[in-house]
This record gives sequence, structure tokens and C-alpha cells, in this order.
Amino acid sequence: MRMKTPSATARWLCTAGAAALLAIGALAIKEETHTGNARFMGQVTLMGEQAVGMGLVICVLGLLPLIVWVQPRFVRGALILWWLGLMGLIGAIVLMA
Repeated sequence: MRMKTPSATARWLCTAGAAALLAIGALAIKEETHTGNARFMGQVTLMGEQAVGMGLVICVLGLLPLIVWVQPRFVRGALILWWLGLMGLIGAIVLMA
């Protein structure tokens, strides 16, 4: 079964979502603070290295919607590279702690 190419509207909506996530991640890195809502803890504020690590993770997660711009035959490889990058980043953050 062949994958369909996403429409132009879907591509631009995904790009807008990616830009928003990248902006949030970059702001968390720049300001070294990030406030979010945790399910069981309520509002949580991360400071310093924790906020920078979370900002990096948010930036990598923000790259995922850009997969709509990859040609269908390269999607599997792009997803594998993205996943390995995310796991490497999380591993590096855990080792730095």
C-alpha cells in the first residue's frame, strides 16, 4: 500500500505547529525556565539545567511534524533517524544529571 502525499494545507498546518513547538523549546533554553502543567502535580516550574534539557526535548519533538515534507519513500528512514536522535538526546540528558 502506497502512502499518499499530504495536501499543501496539511503541510503548512504541520509546519506552523512545528514552529510553535520550536519557539517554546528555544524560549525554555534561552530563559532557562519552563513552566508546565503535570497531571498529578499541578503547575510545575523547571529551572536551570532541567529547563534547558526540557527545551531541547521540546525542540526535537517539534521536528516531528516536519515529516510531512519528506518524500513518502524516505519517511521510514527519517522517522528512524528522528527516533534515534530523540533517544540519544534523552540519554545524554540523563547522563548529565
